[in-house]
Amino acid sequence: MVKWLILCGNEENWDVSIKHGVWGVKPNLRRLWNDVLDGDIVFFYVTRAFKRVMGVGRVREKLDPQVYPPKPLWPDEIRERKVIYPYRFRFEPFHVCDKPSLNGIGVNEIRISKQKGMSRIIDKEAIDDLYQRVKSSWGVDLPLPEGIPRIRARKEEIEIERVPVARVFFPLDPTISEVGLQDYVEGHSEVVEPELRLVTRDYRTSRKNIIDFLFRDIKNNYVVLETKTRIDRSVFGQVGEYIADIRKEMAEKENVGVRGIILATTLDDKMMDAAKEFGLTAMKCELVGRKIVCPKCGTEGRQGDRYCGRCGTKLLYPKPICPSCGLENVEGDVYCRYCRTKLV
Repeated sequence: MVKWLILCGNEENWDVSIKHGVWGVKPNLRRLWNDVLDGDIVFFYVTRAFKRVMGVGRVREKLDPQVYPPKPLWPDEIRERKVIYPYRFRFEPFHVCDKPSLNGIGVNEIRISKQKGMSRIIDKEAIDDLYQRVKSSWGVDLPLPEGIPRIRARKEEIEIERVPVARVFFPLDPTISEVGLQDYVEGHSEVVEPELRLVTRDYRTSRKNIIDFLFRDIKNNYVVLETKTRIDRSVFGQVGEYIADIRKEMAEKENVGVRGIILATTLDDKMMDAAKEFGLTAMKCELVGRKIVCPKCGTEGRQGDRYCGRCGTKLLYPKPICPSCGLENVEGDVYCRYCRTKLV
């Protein structure tokens, strides 16, 4: 019978544990250690500075102190020149974050006892929530404890259509800020995906995560959209947490699905492949200056064109800049709203 355990320790002790693949507990946790079996799932929780789960693995071998006499291993044992954690076991990591502060999973709001050293996770909702976060953030599918059904299995079967487009073209200055990009996306969501309906921008979840955009798609599923001018692998875990939040706060109650889209101006093939592994859609946003372009194929249009001559997609027009006063006007304006200079 598989059990789930959370191992709690500071950063310096975890550095040693990950290096040697060994964890130990004090004598007061001997009874819990006695129940540990090979194959049990263990979560690596970093206390103090990070207070996040930095990895997950499984127990490989218990080290009976009568058979394997322990020696000082961790920094606090070495400083005190004595064995503090005599009850030990080896573990095999499935995933370990290189930067826990960015890629780790916050679990402080989940009902999990984080006793120093080791605790067992028994709450069904906590197990389900943690299962979903590990799967969405790290792509690790964990075995569940016996008798714990996948509460969200029915939700996972909801058909969610993935966006096939991997590249979009915006008539924007390549030096535009992330906020400027968000302003444009808010008014042109059809470029990202047809028939997206904006629920809200800058949505704050119960865990105080701030989501750039929350949309509904044609099937009424929720869509989490994150825009980035710079991107690294931490964004996958970030969006994974956002999806978990929306699933818990909204989607479960409405029996609908949740998916994530990352729209970035710098996105290479490796990042796009990694996004697929995390079940996310990654779209590269090409900023082509203030040209009239097709958002789908990038073909440049002419003034007055409404649709792309190559693929028939509706064209995007840049916001007209007044040549006299420099005011940024609204799409479709013929005269400047400040000095009445003709724009077209």
